[in-house]
Amino acid sequence: PEGWAVQPFAQLTDKIGSGATPRGGKEVYQDEGVALIRSQNVYDSLFVWEGLARITDEVADQLRGVTVQEGDVLLNITGASILRTCVVVPDVLPARVNQHVAIIRAKAGVPPRFLHQHLLLAETKNYLLGLNAGASREAITKGHIESLEVLVPDPELLASFQTFTDPLFLQVECGARQTRALAEMRDTLLPRLLSGELQVNSVSDAVESLEAN
Repeated sequence: PEGWAVQPFAQLTDKIGSGATPRGGKEVYQDEGVALIRSQNVYDSLFVWEGLARITDEVADQLRGVTVQEGDVLLNITGASILRTCVVVPDVLPARVNQHVAIIRAKAGVPPRFLHQHLLLAETKNYLLGLNAGASREAITKGHIESLEVLVPDPELLASFQTFTDPLFLQVECGARQTRALAEMRDTLLPRLLSGELQVNSVSDAVESLEAN
């Protein structure tokens, strides 16, 4: 259409790059600290908290080159979960990514969700899989992502896309946040409820308080 153009991801992004594994590997993981996002946390349009690794501030500083920012698109680039993609959830920040996950950071004026939706398309995944660079396992490179072409509307229409879709994606984030909070409450309260340490009325009051917030 008039005013539209085909552009590669390289022209639409400020950053495309994979993460890194901290020295010491799993030995440096902690119960608390800066999040280290791995491929098992990235699903299509879904960030999975289960199995999220944590690292100390000192280790995170060593990985500052792979710092995740709000709005970054995450893309699995190796292994069985290759090409699963989501937009990072703000609640997980500060965070880093390991070498199996790429950060795709949209330029100003380009909605991250626009790029993310393109990466979700079956034809996009099939195209990138056709460029597979892995000798013994599936893998794609930074160059493959940079060369991926997108049909881009004019800036005004792009802005309208963001205006109309941001509230919808915010609702999804809020729903996911509440689901996670309820699951954590269940895991905390259920053993106490079964043991008789906690009464049903107390649990109901806690749930009502969470829903009100």
